[in-house]
Amino acid sequence: MRYPISFLAIQETQLMEAGNIDVRSCWGDDEFGVSRVNASGRPRGLLNMWDRNVFTSNEVISSRHYIINIGTWVGISEPLIFANIYGPQLITGKAELWKELIEIKNTKNGIWIMMGDYNAVRHRGERFNSNFCERTTRDFNNFIHKIRLSDLKMGGHRFTCFHNSDLKLSKLDRFMDMRASDYPKEEKELQRPKKLVEFLDHEAESQQLTVQEIDDRILGYKSIIEIEIFKSFNLRQKSQIKWAIDGGENTSFFHGHINKNNQKNKIDGLMINDDLCTDPKIIKQEIYSFFADKFKEKWSVRPKLGSNYFKKISHDDSHLLESPITLKEIKEAVWSCGNEKAPKPDGFTFKFIKKYREVLLGDIAPVVKYFEQYRKIDSSFNTSSFLLVLKDKDPLTIRDYRPISLIWCIYKIISKILSLRIKKVKGNCNTAPILDRFQSKLSKWKSKALSFGGRLTLIKSVLGNLPSYYLSLFVAPEGIIDTLENMRNQFLWEGSDEKKVIHWISWDKVTTSKKSDGLGVGTIKALNVALITKWWWRLRNK
Repeated sequence: MRYPISFLAIQETQLMEAGNIDVRSCWGDDEFGVSRVNASGRPRGLLNMWDRNVFTSNEVISSRHYIINIGTWVGISEPLIFANIYGPQLITGKAELWKELIEIKNTKNGIWIMMGDYNAVRHRGERFNSNFCERTTRDFNNFIHKIRLSDLKMGGHRFTCFHNSDLKLSKLDRFMDMRASDYPKEEKELQRPKKLVEFLDHEAESQQLTVQEIDDRILGYKSIIEIEIFKSFNLRQKSQIKWAIDGGENTSFFHGHINKNNQKNKIDGLMINDDLCTDPKIIKQEIYSFFADKFKEKWSVRPKLGSNYFKKISHDDSHLLESPITLKEIKEAVWSCGNEKAPKPDGFTFKFIKKYREVLLGDIAPVVKYFEQYRKIDSSFNTSSFLLVLKDKDPLTIRDYRPISLIWCIYKIISKILSLRIKKVKGNCNTAPILDRFQSKLSKWKSKALSFGGRLTLIKSVLGNLPSYYLSLFVAPEGIIDTLENMRNQFLWEGSDEKKVIHWISWDKVTTSKKSDGLGVGTIKALNVALITKWWWRLRNK
């Protein structure tokens, strides 16, 4: 065994008298301590064992569903509290257990470590081919958030409970911990300016402060405010919760999310060459080597693509891509970015830029114009932070992580301007075939040869058949929809770009359903939304 066992928690001993078990043969020597709970009905017995050279148990609290050992661990100043849990089967029984454990936790301070079979899951994905109870999951998550537990990663398979007879799989076993105190770095940084300000305030009561002391007091207050603001902001960034929805940073729900995210984002080990590695240096080197190979330029000379057979964008689209960048485009790019995105590495969020836009846009616009004129950007703006995001709930290899790059706001604004332009051109290219086919079917000579009823029927058939393939694949731009609607409207009333005619009924009335006293033609936008929703519904239910 690679690491010696110092504490062992066993559930479901299935012994009516747990004292009958030969504990010494399990442990291997006499230097052990033990706590037991006998099996009683559905609870099938619990057993805690520990190395007395490492852990000293000073107090034991037990019931049918848990054993809690409170004591000291060699080298750790705070009390250590081990809780071996076996959750009840009934929903009400689980709720009572969570309530009881919360009451015990509120009276016992220390480093809590909870482990065992909770007979509850945290989300639907932790059950397969077995019943999922939303209320049980909600109560269990509330319990974890309320006492600020961190759900630690476990090795092995995704599910911990298997029923081979009917292939039911569940993750019921967990290992969670909670520190007695979480003394952040920002709190330590606050102590010096706080003590300085308190000292100077005390001195000011008995004598007049010097000019230097007044300046020190002002700087001290400024430091306190800045650290408090950063502390609050940092909590919001770590939680990844929308601030307006979930409340302040003093709620247990908020801190529960921070603890959960910190633990989830921590890389405790990776499978390297079919072996589990926990050495941080080796893990870092493996991550670096893996992504360095992915991002390496493998082509010293890239092939040039040039052919008259390739489709080309229109002159208008080409002009759109190369036209001067306007202040309006810069504002649109800023407003299209989320407010609370992680501020790396320059420290500014888009919420800050939006709030002080009148000042900052005057500094941002010249940088964008410089890029537009010289086709390059200062290398400092291209500095980025590399971050790994989980692709799987139980990652084991480096392939279970997805890399993202946290870039400067300036770089993001420029890239957003370019992407929005390309998006417009792409939308025009995708919808060009629709315009061509509409134009060919709804030609001027056909409108003259058909009666009003014939034109109305043709409009409906064109709407129902021609664009359905294209409109089911992407959201059509508003400008394209307006163009198509205008073509149908002109065809119905025998009009054209050269000839204006009277439209005796408004187009809104034409597209309204017959039940609402319209002509029942329907709008292209409604068809677009319906077709896309149909695909979404199919994918959602597969």
